[in-house]
Amino acid sequence: MIASLSQLGIFHTVISIIALIFAGIALFSEGLIKPFGKLGKYYSVLTAIACISSFWLSKTGKFNPGHAIGILILLLLILAYYLGDKVLAKSKALYIQTFSMSTTVFLSLIPAVNETLSRLPVDQPLSSGPDSPIVQNVVKVLLVLLIAGLAGQYFKLKKA
Repeated sequence: MIASLSQLGIFHTVISIIALIFAGIALFSEGLIKPFGKLGKYYSVLTAIACISSFWLSKTGKFNPGHAIGILILLLLILAYYLGDKVLAKSKALYIQTFSMSTTVFLSLIPAVNETLSRLPVDQPLSSGPDSPIVQNVVKVLLVLLIAGLAGQYFKLKKA
């Protein structure tokens, strides 16, 4: 797998994985990704770098859905930070900020799943691309997890 990645591809992959680790730690330890918290800042910066680096990665050499996802992730990060670090508990802004940060994780996982399943195992990858049933099914499971996670986060915010 490493042999089929460019140096930029390896950099992008490593940064993306580290960002997702920070997101996972934040989600499991705090229940949400706070953009102005330590873990949220690390996640956001690394995710922005991963998105920007993805613009120079393309199997076709053209703009693709992965690039569109990267733009959407960047817009959601900008929105979360635009809402500020002083959003009031139980305010609509806090719910929007929570939605924005959680959705960036979901969106980051879509190309991650596609790339991983179309490259592994090396001798016979599980997928031929984003239209493969396995990729589609994993993305559906991730969408259900996003919805359930957001419901849990919203319940926690409302209770707080």
